[in-house]
Amino acid sequence: MPLTFAATGEVNTIKAVRGRNETVRFLESMGFVEGAAITVVSKLAGNLIVNVKEASTGAISGGIGYGSSDGLLLNASLSDTNIFGSGIKSSVSVDKSDDTLSGRISLINPRTLDSQYSLGGTLYSNDYEWDNYSEKNYGFDITLGRQFARYYNV
Repeated sequence: MPLTFAATGEVNTIKAVRGRNETVRFLESMGFVEGAAITVVSKLAGNLIVNVKEASTGAISGGIGYGSSDGLLLNASLSDTNIFGSGIKSSVSVDKSDDTLSGRISLINPRTLDSQYSLGGTLYSNDYEWDNYSEKNYGFDITLGRQFARYYNV
């Protein structure tokens, strides 16, 4: 049944999302995916206000490996594309081997001040220890971007 026929306040399940590819991708990015629960909050002149349960936006990953030059390699990361429901993207990662230790913490706001501009930053630390050489560096990166179309950013 089309969403326009759903009763106000009744919980429904999305069975399919149809339309042009661009429209479907946009709706899916907002949580309108098959199987999601949706509730019509109000209706006015054919317009709907709906409540959709947010999909999972976080990820945890880890890895382990072995290399002939670096020995045991370990990796761990934690990320979220909508931290605290704010739309801000965040990530933390750590890489460790016999000779290196690296870490990064980053935040990016893809719609700074509700504009088409994004602003973000990364703090990083690297510690390299080789047989005849060692290097430690710490720093930060600042990123500025602009959205040109719904799916295109520079």
